[in-house]
Amino acid sequence: MLLPAHIIEEVYSRTLYPPIREVLDAAFAWWPFPASAAVLAVGLALVFGDALRQMWQQTTILQKAGRAGLSLARSLAIIASAFLLLWGYNYGRLPIDELLGLEPRPLSTEELWEELEKTAKAATILRSQLPLADPDNPASLPLEQLSYLRIDEAVHKQLGELGLPSAGQIRIRRTWPGNLLRFKTSGVYFPLTGEGHVDMGLHALQMPYVAAHESFHGHGITNEGACNFLAYLALTRADNLFLRYSGHMMLYRYLGSAVRRRDPEGYAAFRQNLPVGFRADLDSIRENLDRFREIAPVLRDVVYDNYLKSQGIAEGMASYSQVIDLVVAWQNAPPPPRVVPTASDLPPR
Repeated sequence: MLLPAHIIEEVYSRTLYPPIREVLDAAFAWWPFPASAAVLAVGLALVFGDALRQMWQQTTILQKAGRAGLSLARSLAIIASAFLLLWGYNYGRLPIDELLGLEPRPLSTEELWEELEKTAKAATILRSQLPLADPDNPASLPLEQLSYLRIDEAVHKQLGELGLPSAGQIRIRRTWPGNLLRFKTSGVYFPLTGEGHVDMGLHALQMPYVAAHESFHGHGITNEGACNFLAYLALTRADNLFLRYSGHMMLYRYLGSAVRRRDPEGYAAFRQNLPVGFRADLDSIRENLDRFREIAPVLRDVVYDNYLKSQGIAEGMASYSQVIDLVVAWQNAPPPPRVVPTASDLPPR
């Protein structure tokens, strides 16, 4: 981004973007089906229709190729401009740790173990409080408590407590099972219509976390780790026990992956000694994900990693796991009040 982060934060993210969100909600939130599908279909038809029209009007092959190329370049420039205006400039805003005065740092193996044990304990206590017909059976989880309205309320509450701007209600659309999961993706935000999308094939325990993550994207948070962190805060501080359990469960899975990479044997033994019900939930999530065989996972990782880095997120896809460092930094930060200053109160970067 050409502008300093504190200018983008104040002028775009806090002043211009909220009204943009209101307009997107007014235009698309009431649609009974994903507006993104219609916008993509119409957009592709217009882009390639114009390229074909330009080719038809020319006589030589070189002229046809040249005019078609110019048409496609013009269309891509328009799409890129719309992306930036409707959401993309948020990539240049102040990072969440700076806004909240946090000081995240990489954790040692001992510290990761400590966080894993603490999170597992919190999750198992919450699970014991859920109304379960069979405490050891994931099928007895109270899935009727999964409500996008509850998730939206938790997201708005968290934004308000942090002093971050929010506008409208992010519409979460559900895609056909496997459409995203087969590309190693569970959710996606579509800036041109302001909609979040969650794969219907997700396990019910994953759904709240992914929906909250995409909602925070809709509220102008672009960094993946920041969205994971805010989703964790929103869910674990919600009034609903199921949402709180889902939040701790998802943090456990990030911590578990981090610990397993450093101490695979130790993690295997630890996991085997988890309470039966909690371990059954973890197995149920894994078995559900295994139903969807991934398509070109390496290519997807390379493309998305480079996309994130091109938008100024130096960590690329590794930014997802920054949720661990952010959560620990939050827990170790000075006690409330935790008031987020406006960008004008912050020193320039």
